[in-house]
Amino acid sequence: MRKHGLLLFSLLSILILMTVPYVPSIKAQELTYEESDTKVIVHGKNFEATISKLGGVDEFYLGGSLAYSGFTIRVYGPGWSGGGYISEEGTLVSSKITKIEHGIRIETVNRWEDLSPMFFEWHIVTDVYEGGLIVMNVTIVTYEQSDYAGMCFQFSEPADVYIGKQVSVYSVAGTFTNTTFPAEPKIGEKKGWVVASVTKALMALVSGPGANMFIAFTEPVDEIEVTDNRYWGGSTFSIRCWFYTAGKEPGTKCNIVAMMFAHNLGAEFNSKIFSILQGQAKAYDYVRKVEPIAKSTSALKYIEEAKAKLRSVVPVLGSGNADEALKLINDAVQLAGKAYRLEAWRVGSLTVILPLIVVVIIAIWGIRKWRQARARALQSTA
Repeated sequence: MRKHGLLLFSLLSILILMTVPYVPSIKAQELTYEESDTKVIVHGKNFEATISKLGGVDEFYLGGSLAYSGFTIRVYGPGWSGGGYISEEGTLVSSKITKIEHGIRIETVNRWEDLSPMFFEWHIVTDVYEGGLIVMNVTIVTYEQSDYAGMCFQFSEPADVYIGKQVSVYSVAGTFTNTTFPAEPKIGEKKGWVVASVTKALMALVSGPGANMFIAFTEPVDEIEVTDNRYWGGSTFSIRCWFYTAGKEPGTKCNIVAMMFAHNLGAEFNSKIFSILQGQAKAYDYVRKVEPIAKSTSALKYIEEAKAKLRSVVPVLGSGNADEALKLINDAVQLAGKAYRLEAWRVGSLTVILPLIVVVIIAIWGIRKWRQARARALQSTA
């Protein structure tokens, strides 16, 4: 399914490597962090992220202001009752913090044992990058027979910050649904809490003065729903990304990867991130097509170098260096192109040039034999 998501991105990109313009960069610095029994607080140059060890982001501050107050998974029990948030429920089994390229990785395992009939283990890898990008890779393991009504990645934003901001949801059909966060809640209206809803969606973009957000998945979720929680007496908006792929049978697994990038570089930066990810997907697609024909040592080396550069795109983008991320994509495409040309020449040499040489040699040998036979015939008649 992850391959499917990449292909969807690549189908949407047209000559993206030629059309992505200059992108401003964030001057990043190495991250620091504080760890307690329940959370990890990560400090960047212009942000602070509080990560729950049970899973998810509790708070994210950008430039000293609250950008979003939750990046977590919400589970609803049968009949849409019960359940809870992974950042609040369960028992912490293990946690580990390591440094990665341009960031910090927090690995946790959270086990739900007291929320019957929802018996899940949450294996979560949260990567926090120097520029503020957060990537959450979640594997859900069902260890006993379970039941639930729905699950969603939920991103909550303070309403007073995001009123009037534009929110766009991108579907796999290639269309954007654009709306704005309303000034007043539609209390009393049927489904008045729903601001927008798009099925089979890949990403959501929030744009406007101040904090901007880019939310994306490596494969489409069943639905992205923009909700106004003031309808229920709350003080936030939420972007709920619904998925129903977690298994209910013991031993089943489900994997979902979400990306969140809150920044203050303007609305245009969101579209540039989108373009760079499209370019990366297009480049991956090209490398996959070239790889099967790469047989020589040199061609295989070019392919491995191309893959290494593409693996570095997200970490480099996460550090805030969009120009370098774009350069990595271009370099990867050039390396794959070298591998293709090298193999085309090698195969062409074997299938065209060498047989042609053999034909020429046979022709020359035949001409010589003919001349020798003709000379003998002339001598015999003399």
